[in-house]
This record gives sequence, structure tokens and C-alpha cells, in this order.
Amino acid sequence: MTLKDRIRSFLDGHVYFSVDSVRQAECVKSISESSVFSGPSIWVLVFAIFIASLGLNVNSTAVIIGAMLISPLMGPIMGMGLALGINDFDLLKRAATNFAIAVVVSILTATVFFLLSPLKESQSELLARTSPTLYDVMIAFFGGAAGIVATASFDKGNNVIPGVAIATALMPPLCTAGYGLANANWHFFFGAFYLFFINTVFICGATYIGVRLLGFKYVGKSTSGTTVRNRRIALGIVIATLIPAAYITYWIVEESVIERRFENYSAKHLDFDGARVISKEIDRNAHTVTVVAIGREISDGEIKSAESSLPDFGFNGYELQLLQGSRSDSIIAANTKLLTNSEEYLRKIKSQKNKISALEQRVEHYGRYEAIGCDVLDELQTLYPEVSTLALSEATEWTPDSVGAYTLAIVGAQNTKPLDTQRIEQWLCSRLKCRKVKVVVEKKEQ
Repeated sequence: MTLKDRIRSFLDGHVYFSVDSVRQAECVKSISESSVFSGPSIWVLVFAIFIASLGLNVNSTAVIIGAMLISPLMGPIMGMGLALGINDFDLLKRAATNFAIAVVVSILTATVFFLLSPLKESQSELLARTSPTLYDVMIAFFGGAAGIVATASFDKGNNVIPGVAIATALMPPLCTAGYGLANANWHFFFGAFYLFFINTVFICGATYIGVRLLGFKYVGKSTSGTTVRNRRIALGIVIATLIPAAYITYWIVEESVIERRFENYSAKHLDFDGARVISKEIDRNAHTVTVVAIGREISDGEIKSAESSLPDFGFNGYELQLLQGSRSDSIIAANTKLLTNSEEYLRKIKSQKNKISALEQRVEHYGRYEAIGCDVLDELQTLYPEVSTLALSEATEWTPDSVGAYTLAIVGAQNTKPLDTQRIEQWLCSRLKCRKVKVVVEKKEQ
């Protein structure tokens, strides 16, 4: 047997396959039964919604995954896709009716939960369901394709359907939509419901395509005109679903590209000798790059050089605003001349002043040790002559339960006698007017 024959034999046995009539009948029966909600199924759905809402509320991924495994939402969606693929309009009506009931019950249950919940903050698991993209479209489509192939080809008990339920995440978007309703946050509601709609459309579409490619037999007959009309309606729904996701994907990718370009620009042109950049921000609407620096005063030549390099990184027409010392006052004055006295512009001025004031406070906070360091060292040497150097810095300490800030003091001393670090810490707390100081002694050779 030649290599070509071997490849063709492998493809015929593993890639190109069909489902016999017995497996087709079992598959249709299985999906049809899972498409119908009885009393117990509704209660299971309600309990799954409560579990998923709790997981979203406390930001627990494990709880959310558990709820997705319990949820019976996959049945009606695959039922609609199967019904369209085999022209079973009775099944389509049952599946669509049960699907609508499930959606309404899910959103109402989640809304009630979030109305009663004392935790109102939007956690990361909630935020992750508000901006669907083309990646969610692909997940839903390939998840639905895996679901129909597994249901039609494997024996009962396979773990593909639970995996599809987790990957496509049907339950969390409905819970997030309920959170949006409970808190009158329409961005959350429409974003999450759109994600659920994407999952529904493309799981259903993948099921339809899989049914036709696997050669399922038609149950009902339809004219060629009806078939063409139905296909056009389905294609229109798919395109309408894709357009917003494509736009959001483009926006996210563009943001990522801009952020990467800005980081490259910062690394090459915002690294000034003797000065430290503590904050940098790009405003695409105002076409400005705002930088806050401490340390030595950066010269006008360095600023102009950095600003002239902006077009090299795709920031044409952008202005570099560097805040250090008295420069913030000049920026306020320049912006005041450019803005009119309209109410909208006055709000912009006030907002910008607040931002600059906050940034100046940060500059003052970071630079205060630089101003008093020499005096503190002289006073400390008066108390402890063996001290030769002193370094002061703000430090942040993380623990599993909390985050704390303190002043770190590195004291260089001659290797004579041990220093009373506890007494030095108390003295530095009083001298620097801070709540907590940690002293680290660094021995110096005589």
C-alpha cells in the first residue's frame, strides 16, 4: 500500500465518518428529552442560578464551574439546532419554548439574588462577562460542534457535554444580566445578555451544521423556497450577532497594540538619568501623554526630544505633558487659556486641577525624604557616632490577609557595637512623623 493510500485510508476511518440510523435515533431522542423542562428541571435550574450568582458575588471560579455543570441550559439550545437540522418543527417549538422559560427564570432568579445580596461590588468574574468578543464566538461554535459530534458518536457517559457547558459558560452571563437589572447597570445587563446570545446562536448553529454533515435524516419536508428562506434568516442572525463582537474585538486589539507601543516608547524615551518616572498615562481623546517624575529637573531639551519621538511610535499629534515641580502650574495656566468659559470646559478644568493636585501630592510624598535625608543623618550621627550612612524609602508589605505601608530605613554603621534598632525606630517615627519604621543595619568596614 502506497503512502497516499495509507493517508486516504486513515482519513476515511478517522476524519470522514457518518452516524448510522441507530445512533441517529438515539441522539435525537437524547437531545429531545434534554430539551424539555419538567418541574425538577426548573428547580435544578433555579438552584444552579443561585450557586452561580453566589460564585460571581464572592468571585469564586470553582463555585461558578460547579454551577455550570449543574445547569440544564445546553439541552434546549442543542434541541433548537437539531430541530432546524432535521426539519422537526414540533421539536423546535418545544425547545424554543423551554429555552425562553429557562432564560426568564434564570434572569429573574439572579435579579432577586443580587437585590437581596449585601455585596454590591462588581467583581472580576462579573466584569469578565460584559465585553464579548470574536473569541467568545469561536468558543461557542467549536464547543457546540464538539457537543453534537460527541452526542451523535459516543456512548452515554462521556464527559464532552459537561466540558462544553464549562467552556461556553451559559450560566454566568445570565447571572451577570440579573446583576445588571438589580443594580440598574445597563452596561452589565446588555453586555452579559449579548454574550449569552452569542453562545446560544453559535452553539445552535454548530449543532445544525453538525447534524447536516453527519447525514441525519429529515423528519419533516420543506420546499426549496422555504429552505432558502430559513437559511437566509439564519445567516442574517449570525451576521447581526457577529458585527458587535467584531467591533469590540477590534477595539480591544487596538487598545492592546497602543499599550504595547506606549510601553516601548516609555522604555526608550522616558528613562531620564537622575529622575524617576512614578506615573505615566496616555489619553487618546485629548491626544496627550502625561508623565509625573521626581528627582532632578528634566531639561526642556530632553522633554522636546522625548516629544519629537512620539510619531515614531504611532502617536502623531500627541503632546507630552511632564509634571515636576512648578511645571504643573504652567500646564494649568496653558490649559486655562485654551479652554473657554462654557460649563463643559469649566468641568474639564476642575477635573484636571484635581488630577494635577493629586499628582503633586504624590510627587511631594515621594520626594520628601530626599529633602530631609541629610539633616536626619546628621541628627542620627549625633546620637550614634558609629552611623555612617542612611537610606530612607517608602515600602509596602503584603500578607495573605492585608496590605500595610511603612518607612524602611537602612542604616550603615561601623562594625563596633550593636545598635539599638528599637530605639532608633522610635526616634525615626518621631522625627519623620510616620506611624511605622523598620530599621535594617548594614555593617560597614572600618
